[in-house]
Amino acid sequence: MTATLFFCVPRTADAHVSATVTLDEAGNGIERTAYATIRLDPADVDGARWIQSTAWQGGGLRVAPMVKVADGVYRTAEPLPLYGKWKSMVRLQLGQRDMIALPVYMPADPQIGRPEVPAVSGVRREFLPEQQVLRREERTDLPSWMWNGGYAALGLVGGLEVAGIAWLMARAARGGRAAAPVSGTTRRRRPARENLIEEAGV
Repeated sequence: MTATLFFCVPRTADAHVSATVTLDEAGNGIERTAYATIRLDPADVDGARWIQSTAWQGGGLRVAPMVKVADGVYRTAEPLPLYGKWKSMVRLQLGQRDMIALPVYMPADPQIGRPEVPAVSGVRREFLPEQQVLRREERTDLPSWMWNGGYAALGLVGGLEVAGIAWLMARAARGGRAAAPVSGTTRRRRPARENLIEEAGV
């Protein structure tokens, strides 16, 4: 049996980074796309482990590393979709745990009371905690016992699955040992011809 330990590494998002976004239109159709160039402030966050553009929920997932243009200046490697249900952002990881994101375009969602984040060239925006951008639809007005109860139920289901797998493996191991022949207890059957000769007294 192999035991596996899972633990959550806490994420922080206190980098206090902002950026000015410049958009270069890439298409003339009704489906707007554009290259995004961001100028970080402060610019000395070049020590970031990685920075990438991400677009999702508009019919696919598009993830690509940003291209460094100058110190603190990065440009998307491909145009970002800025229309329909697409959500586009820039993600930045600083150090080991700082995960932050800058929304470039987010459509309005009146069902959850979220306004549109328009794609505007020259706008200056703050980087936000990554989970706040990725989980934009998440409701924050629910009581804590509902979240805790849900996580507890998931933990219980996961524990039952692990226990079931362990029980099946233990049972299979016991069955394999019981079916194995014991050395020295198996008698060799004599051929039928030898039995006939013995009965005839030859």
